[in-house]
Parts: sequence; C-alpha cells; structure tokens
Amino acid sequence: MEWREILEVHTQRTVERMAGHPVVLCLQDTTELDFTGQPGIAGLGRLSYEARRGLYVHPTLVVTPQGLAFGVVDAWLWARPPQGEATVKESVRWVEGYEIVADLAEQTPATRLVYIADREGDLRVLMDAAARRGHPADWLVRATHNRKTITGDKLWTRVEGGEALGAIEFALPPRRSDPRAGCAKPSTGKRSRSRRERVPRRSRSPRFWRVKTVRLRGPRPLTGGC
Repeated sequence: MEWREILEVHTQRTVERMAGHPVVLCLQDTTELDFTGQPGIAGLGRLSYEARRGLYVHPTLVVTPQGLAFGVVDAWLWARPPQGEATVKESVRWVEGYEIVADLAEQTPATRLVYIADREGDLRVLMDAAARRGHPADWLVRATHNRKTITGDKLWTRVEGGEALGAIEFALPPRRSDPRAGCAKPSTGKRSRSRRERVPRRSRSPRFWRVKTVRLRGPRPLTGGC
C-alpha cells in the first residue's frame, strides 16, 4: 500500500471528526525526515546540505481553536534533488495546500475552515487563488513582505496604528553566549495589533484583497483573508 492510500483513509476520518465544529484551523508547515546514515533506503534526497539525506514532508494538520487535533487532510512528500538538477517549484505546496482546504470548505459549509501558514506562504499566487474562488476558506499568513495597501501606505505601518488586542508574556531562557547566563531573565510582553486593510492585486477583478493583519511587535506581522 502506498502512503497516499493510507493518507486518503485518514483524511476521510479527519473530515468526519470536523463535523459539528463551527471553526477548525488548518495548519501547514514543512519538516524534515532525516535518514542520514541509515543504509538501504531508496529515493532519499538532500536536506539542508548534501551530506544529510532524507525527505521533506509538508502536512496540513486540522485542529480546533482550543488545540484538539483531528488529523491530517493533506501532505506533500518529496525528495530534493542534488544542487544543479531541475526540480519542481517547491512554493507550489502552499498554493495547493490552500486549494485542498478550499475544496474541503465547499464540501463542509457548516464548518468554517481557516488556512494558516508561516511567512513562506506569503505569496501573491496564493492570494490570487483564494480571491478567484471567493475565499471559500479563510486564510491567515505570517507576512514577510511589507506590501503597499490600496491607500499607498505600507502594510506594517498601517498595522502599527491599529488597536492593541492584548499582550503575551513569556520568559526568555538564558543562553550560553549571554554573560548573564544562569540569571533569571525578566518577562517580556509583545502586543498584538489587528487592522483591516486593502492590498492591491495584479489581476483584473476584484482590484484588491481584503486583508486582516495582526502584528506582533518585534516579529513579522500576520496577514489573513476575510
């Protein structure tokens, strides 16, 4: 049995568990399966550098806002070829991931699906795909590009002017490079801010995205479709 067949059965059960829940979060990210030094495994590729061998997997994990995991509804699994050899454009995984979540949203209209990605997913082609389909699934993407809004201002500047939603307190652990290692670090608060903005599109219609942006002071902001 191939891994896709196993995943298909698991996906069906995951969708069944989603039933009756008003909102579910569809989380995407990429991880490594490291088989370096393990002989007899065919089909491996390079990882972060050539000496490390393994596979990459990019799953979509479905959870409730409270953190209850339902399962995986999609996964990209691939071996990266040696440097210099032709390969598929790996960023496609983020767009295809949204398309699959959007398909599920259309099949389960009683449940609101929210696609969530890190800043690798800050892609215009993903936003265009969502806009063409009328946003059947919401999307929340951590922004890596300080895009221009429809007013001409920069996105992050506009978000900084939004109302603070709250603060997150956390303790920074000591580091070996820190001369004060071993001393207690003070807690640091980071305020999150939210604001709705319009970001121009490059395609014809509609002429803008409606985006809701959340900025954590310090890290990059989060942007999401409405």
